[in-house]
Amino acid sequence: MEVPILKQKNYLIASVQSALTDADLMALRDGLVDRVGRFRSTGVIVDVTALDVMDSFAVRTLSSLAHMIKLRGAETVIVGIQPEVAGS
Repeated sequence: MEVPILKQKNYLIASVQSALTDADLMALRDGLVDRVGRFRSTGVIVDVTALDVMDSFAVRTLSSLAHMIKLRGAETVIVGIQPEVAGS
């Protein structure tokens, strides 16, 4: 499932609507990194409220996403991590 990416002024907002496959996560990462460069965004917000489970691949992918976006000159904030997910 493709994650919608919205542009608001200098920010990009990606809201995960349902569980993502590994390919979906990679597409999200690549799409955000590409758009940060194309739109010269200064910040990215990734909302993961809908995720009930985050496996190690998802965590690594989100971490690399934030690092790659930082290299492009923008900051990343990941919001909506549920306490049950953060604790596991």
